[in-house]
Amino acid sequence: LKEQSSSAQTNKIGVAGHGSTKTAQKLLLVPTALVGANTTVGLAAVIVDEENARITSATAAVTFSVYGPATLSGASTSNASAGIASSTLKTGSQAGTITVQAEAQGLEMATLQLVLP
Repeated sequence: LKEQSSSAQTNKIGVAGHGSTKTAQKLLLVPTALVGANTTVGLAAVIVDEENARITSATAAVTFSVYGPATLSGASTSNASAGIASSTLKTGSQAGTITVQAEAQGLEMATLQLVLP
C-alpha cells in the first residue's frame, strides 16, 4: 500500500455523543482479497484521521482510477458509507503493474500498486 499526499483542505467531522471533532485526513486503499490474473476483487477506500482511525460518519464521494492491465467494474465514483467507499477491480491475463488511486475532495489521495507476474 502506497499513499500519495496532495495539497487539499481537511474535513472536520463531529463524532456523535462526543465533545470532540476528528479531522478526516486521508484515504487508505486496500483490496478485499488476494489479486491475481483474471480475477475480480473488491476495493475499499477507508476515510481515516491522522491516527488511521476510520471516520464512521464520513460520506464523501470517492473517485477510483486504474492504470495498467485492469479495469474498474461499475461506476468510478462511490459515496462512502460508514467511512468506506467501494469499487471492483477486474484484472486480465496480461502481466504488469496495476496502479489504483482513490481521491476525495479535501483528503489525501491513496495509491495502491499491484504487480501481476
